[in-house]
Amino acid sequence: MSGKILVVEDTKALNLLFTKMIEKNGIAVESCFDGIEALSKIIADDEIKIILLDIMMPNLDGLAFLEKAKDILIEKEIKVCMLSALSETSKIEECLNAGALDYIIKVSDEELIINKIKFLLGEGPKFLFSKVKCDFKEKMLCNNRVEEVKITEIYEDHIIFSTKANLELDQTIIFGLGRVMSLVSTQSHLKLRVFSINEDSKEVVIKAVFIGLTESQIKSLRSQTVKGVDITENSEISA
Repeated sequence: MSGKILVVEDTKALNLLFTKMIEKNGIAVESCFDGIEALSKIIADDEIKIILLDIMMPNLDGLAFLEKAKDILIEKEIKVCMLSALSETSKIEECLNAGALDYIIKVSDEELIINKIKFLLGEGPKFLFSKVKCDFKEKMLCNNRVEEVKITEIYEDHIIFSTKANLELDQTIIFGLGRVMSLVSTQSHLKLRVFSINEDSKEVVIKAVFIGLTESQIKSLRSQTVKGVDITENSEISA
């Protein structure tokens, strides 16, 4: 598999755990223990394509690294996925705004972590799972405004919807209360990142990828998508 992963984690046990896990799955990997080391590595090594970046670290933490390395990350097209403890979720929004594409909760299982890495590498089929055909409306928050969207398809890791809102690639959007939240069994808001935009029709068709779903949320979503049951305005969503 082309592309190298750089694990940046200051806790030695976790650093070794992630490194061995990635290596076992046939993916090239290196590791270091703080942002200063990571900065040196991405300058010297053109094979690094993804960074798994801890938030809280000595010398140069994750957020400071994103700000300091911004130009290099853009120039070399390196993608960053944050490594977050459950207690650090308040910092994730800052990291996403600073350029990180996604995040992983450190207690996630191996399947979730490896699938997320493969998705970021852009190798192999991106969407392997069953889809649910939909026909219902939701509200989303974007550009500090509430906009209406029509959900047409839901997959395990992304949704497709139409909207009249003006969106941009890589923009973060938020869903509050609604059926999409019920599908992933969450009481808090859901974040998605705009992955593609099709403007061939009267309404813009958007593909948006879920950001930072937990293992339990992915399993909940998977349980719905494998059913393959269409969802409309009047459908009841059951676990």
